[in-house]
Amino acid sequence: MYILALIHTFPFIVNDIWSHDMINQWDTSVVYWTGVVALLAQTWLTFGSMSPIRKMWYEAFKVMHFIAVVTFVVFFFFHCDHTLTSWDYFIATGVLYVVCVLYSQIRTFARHGFGQRANISLAANGLIQVSVPVAFDWVPGQHCFLRFRSMGLHGVTLHPFTICSLPHSPAKKVGGEGSSSSRTVDFYIRPSGGFTGRLAKHAAGGTSEPVLLYGPYGGVNMQRLLECHRLVVIAGGSGAGWTLPFVELQIRHVQRVLRAEENAEVAPSLRLVLATRDRATCKWYLGKIQELLGAYNTALAAVKSSVEIYFTGEGGKEELLESSSSPTQPSKGQFTSKLDEKDMEKVLPPEGSMSDSIDDLDALGVETHMGRPDLNNIVAKEGSREWSQNLGVFVCGPLEMQNDVRNAVADQQLDIIKGSVKDVYLHLEHFDWA
Repeated sequence: MYILALIHTFPFIVNDIWSHDMINQWDTSVVYWTGVVALLAQTWLTFGSMSPIRKMWYEAFKVMHFIAVVTFVVFFFFHCDHTLTSWDYFIATGVLYVVCVLYSQIRTFARHGFGQRANISLAANGLIQVSVPVAFDWVPGQHCFLRFRSMGLHGVTLHPFTICSLPHSPAKKVGGEGSSSSRTVDFYIRPSGGFTGRLAKHAAGGTSEPVLLYGPYGGVNMQRLLECHRLVVIAGGSGAGWTLPFVELQIRHVQRVLRAEENAEVAPSLRLVLATRDRATCKWYLGKIQELLGAYNTALAAVKSSVEIYFTGEGGKEELLESSSSPTQPSKGQFTSKLDEKDMEKVLPPEGSMSDSIDDLDALGVETHMGRPDLNNIVAKEGSREWSQNLGVFVCGPLEMQNDVRNAVADQQLDIIKGSVKDVYLHLEHFDWA
């Protein structure tokens, strides 16, 4: 559209310069200069939306994007001057857009209500935890858009976050199902600048805020997931929270097989790989794993699962496994470093919580490694096992990590003709807009 606008503009400029009518047109024709304003707004919308600019100055980009959109539409409208009934198309587009927005809002209010409140707090590693009671079901990997109504100008925009929990807590399950009161969507949000930075300050000490929830959307293909005999879940950094539903789903699946007195070999195996340079996230994550196992009264080995932690930050293994039980010294990490000392004190987990002390890692069944994981070797090793079994690979991490896994899975797909695997299913989850 921008290229067509330039093709439309240049002949007029050249023709008016040749005919010595440029200044007269600019001074007397509203249509002329409104086109220039629209073109300038469109130039920013085109080049300002490029990935490096958008990521470097996202908050400024977002504000200027809204301003440029409104400017472009208004001045483009006047520039067209109802030529060839052009305004009819503007009106038709406006009607369709408004109807879509109204439908989305009405559907959201009808499905989720208008009085939802989100409990916002800071996790022990500095991630923002947002919990919203809901009355719907969802699957791993799905995300929702949240609108925090009390966050000033941020309450006007929607913010997408991936759900990091499963419906129905084990304590409230009856016959495999649960009541709607046990459904709480949990989000673990990485604090940075702009909105999430303000939300982190808001969350220090815990608070409850009115919220509008849109979704859920997306998610993994559950049919493909359930067909897999082996699951490999890989995450990096703040993607740790994204893996928790897979761990809980694995526990439920294996226990369901055992209750049905079926062969335990029918249940899939789970290999979970987390790479992080944040020591606080390592401890927080191990605590969450321990909480899940404790809630279902089981162990990793009993549910055919293994957890591997790859610490890519500074310090040795001893520093990584240092006790986190001190009530006065919270772990300084990648996300807690963004908080001041006053907020740091509020990050401390309550006394006696599972996150305060982590059991011996060998007893828990967790492997720890220093350095980056060899993702190609991990995927290749899993894909080289019994050829008749399906392999599912699920990734949430930086683009570098996703590219490495994508290439490794592509290699495995090429090996299908050699009979090494039956099928490989790959699901990628992005940290932000790709």
